[in-house]
Amino acid sequence: AMSQRPYACSREEAGLLALSVLDSRSAAGPSVLASRSEVPLSVLDSRSGAEPRRPAQSGDPEAGELTGTQMEERSGRMSLGETLLSRPSLTETPRSNAVYAKMAILLPWLHFAIGITNNLQITSWREWLVHGADINPPNQALLGGVVSALPWNLKIFAAFLSDVVPICGKRRLPYLIMGFALQGAAWVSVGIVGDSISFPLLALQQFCTTMGQVLVGVMCDTLIVENVKYESGAQVGRLQTNCQLMFAAGGLLGTLLSGWLPQYAHISYTFMFVITGISKLVLLFLVVFLHDPTWKREGTIGESASATWGGVWESMSLIRVLKPLIFIFAFAMMPNNSDAFNTYLIQDHPICAWDTAANQCISMVTDDSGTPQYQAHCLSFASEYNCDRQWGGLGFSDSMFSYIGLLGSVGSVLGNFIFKAWLINAGWHIMFASTVVIACAFSAMQLFLMIRNEAGETLTEQWHLPNFAFALGDDVIMATAQQLLNMPILILMARLCPAGAEGTVYALVTSIQGVGGTVGGVFSKVATQSFEVTNVNFSRIWELTVLTSSAKMICLLLLPLVPRNITDNQDERKSPWSGLTICALFVGGLVYALYNIVASLLASTS
Repeated sequence: AMSQRPYACSREEAGLLALSVLDSRSAAGPSVLASRSEVPLSVLDSRSGAEPRRPAQSGDPEAGELTGTQMEERSGRMSLGETLLSRPSLTETPRSNAVYAKMAILLPWLHFAIGITNNLQITSWREWLVHGADINPPNQALLGGVVSALPWNLKIFAAFLSDVVPICGKRRLPYLIMGFALQGAAWVSVGIVGDSISFPLLALQQFCTTMGQVLVGVMCDTLIVENVKYESGAQVGRLQTNCQLMFAAGGLLGTLLSGWLPQYAHISYTFMFVITGISKLVLLFLVVFLHDPTWKREGTIGESASATWGGVWESMSLIRVLKPLIFIFAFAMMPNNSDAFNTYLIQDHPICAWDTAANQCISMVTDDSGTPQYQAHCLSFASEYNCDRQWGGLGFSDSMFSYIGLLGSVGSVLGNFIFKAWLINAGWHIMFASTVVIACAFSAMQLFLMIRNEAGETLTEQWHLPNFAFALGDDVIMATAQQLLNMPILILMARLCPAGAEGTVYALVTSIQGVGGTVGGVFSKVATQSFEVTNVNFSRIWELTVLTSSAKMICLLLLPLVPRNITDNQDERKSPWSGLTICALFVGGLVYALYNIVASLLASTS
């Protein structure tokens, strides 16, 4: 939702990259994982009632080496739900060092497998939406930016539920099993039903798939959080780092396979969905080897929740929390051209051609079975001139599309490095303004791939540059600029968290951002529909790109709401209107998104 670039670093990747920035360059403490969608960058101790972390000063005992006990205490973390209930009503049974050693091996490999299976269907899904299900970009935006985004907005409730409602005394593994089963069943079902699936059922499938991914992500991250408490000395941070690296490595491998298997192994797109679903179900066999301690309840859920809500409301009432949240929400809700541009990249070129013998316009695009697509569209052109001007997209292959995704990840790493090395201590107002302008300028470079001459050649082709090579270079630049925008946003969200409610407030902040992104998905659908961009008509995609490239410039008007730098968060003023406004943003955004989903689904069935 944050990234305008269709194949740039995803929000979860951006969060993982940001962990190292906070841990190594700021006065922050160890990072805390709470979800796969937005990785919490907690800058204060996550133990309930913890004191604010002081920047290390010369002569300060905290500035020197920490003892093993201090390191163990500082690395102790509570899961998201436990932080929500700052007085946990559950007691954990003890575990041994052997259990940690086993989990230190299994969890990284589990993350590697999840990384592969999460990305295995990416290219097939994009191709199938265009050449199989024939879903136009506006509805693609609804599926990807709204329907699939909703479960991430509910992740705070998933974490809460797993913490306070154990199943057979287990808090993680039952929900992890449900997540894998939900994902596996959803992908297998769409693979079996194939092109005949209706749009409402497809929306349900995407919701179930993402809901399963949320459950898996939250449970895996809380398993990490629970086990890092047993690290000490040189071990501190090793499990978290290993899991992040293995997840990233698996994601890269999955992205490559998503392009190679359909193109070189000639596996159909729908069968790729079946493979993905079965792979998710296979991971259930690995789950049985994981350790999930038995918990016994003490007290009631209501008592703990009631006691915690007062602290949460106190945090929401802080004006210093509200002001940046308005900027974050506005920034996230800006529309993007992701689905339209993705469709343009992979749509065949040309779509139609004039058949002189038959004296009619025929389709040049076929589906997996070789059946011509868009025949009715092509037959609507009675003249050879109009028929031959249906140029379609750029016709990138499956492997080319996956390579573009990989290069986007390189650009994201480069943006993270630039931010970490030179910009983290810079004034945020200047940095935000400059990177927004740079990102908007570079996103306009997409126009070189969209503007064609009378012969159907893009500007890059007229300059004798391959479209694919230009797209690769443009993506690295754009992903770098986008990461420069993501990094301060991620750290800003972490800096908003007051002591004693870090997990809760961070989950709230990221949920507000997620809701903003969901609203942005609705705006993207409306914008794409307004410019009449479809799977066969890209004549006005350049206008959509100009709009979305410049939209984030509007957010510069809200820059005064953002702290001047990473340490500017000392304002402790409170107002009940602050809490009410935050609630209104969250609830109002969700209601608006749900209304648009229902309206679109009803329209598709009428």
